[in-house]
Amino acid sequence: MKKRSVDNLALPNFIKESIIDEIMQGELKAGDKLLEAKYSDIFGTSRAPVREAFYLLSLEGYVHKIPRKGTVVKGFTLEEIRDILEIRNFLEQLSISRMEFQEKESCLQEMRNIISKMESHKIDIKQYAKLNYEFHFQLILASRSEVIQNTYSRLASPLISLQTISFMKEEAIKKSLREHIDIINYLAEGNIEEAKTLLHAHNIAVYPRVKDSFGSSPKA
Repeated sequence: MKKRSVDNLALPNFIKESIIDEIMQGELKAGDKLLEAKYSDIFGTSRAPVREAFYLLSLEGYVHKIPRKGTVVKGFTLEEIRDILEIRNFLEQLSISRMEFQEKESCLQEMRNIISKMESHKIDIKQYAKLNYEFHFQLILASRSEVIQNTYSRLASPLISLQTISFMKEEAIKKSLREHIDIINYLAEGNIEEAKTLLHAHNIAVYPRVKDSFGSSPKA
């Protein structure tokens, strides 16, 4: 990584996003140690903003501190990944069941807006993964439940990371787009059960793609 400069006020977040990019691109793997000296040199800063960036990464679940070892990239077991994806699917299914007409119309309009952005960013995997999260979060918002929304929000970072990995598979983004459009159409037509069935298949397809990307590795 080349030396980079940025406004001091935004520096911790900028460092955090740069490290996330390294994780997403496979430059940093589960168990890799993050060195304050390395990033303070790269960004031409003291270690304080780097420590804050590490703290922000820990809050979002990307790293954790290990006694006598320091800050390391966090890995998820395949079982934990399956749990995250199953919880996500359950919350989205529950949200659709609770969706009322007024929330549905607002939800569908926002989902269509996100689809337009997805189509214009479909070759950018990281951006697509973030938009994918926003698309699915519209279903969660339509539940009008703070408990559901807060629970789902806590899954944001691992979900975006896992989806970024899953979209590296050939044709995954095109298939995702088609299914998103079909989900919108089913909801617009009032075919709630069809929407839930497709959403379930859409969601559970993520795990095999992620699992395949790890091969025999037990960590994500």
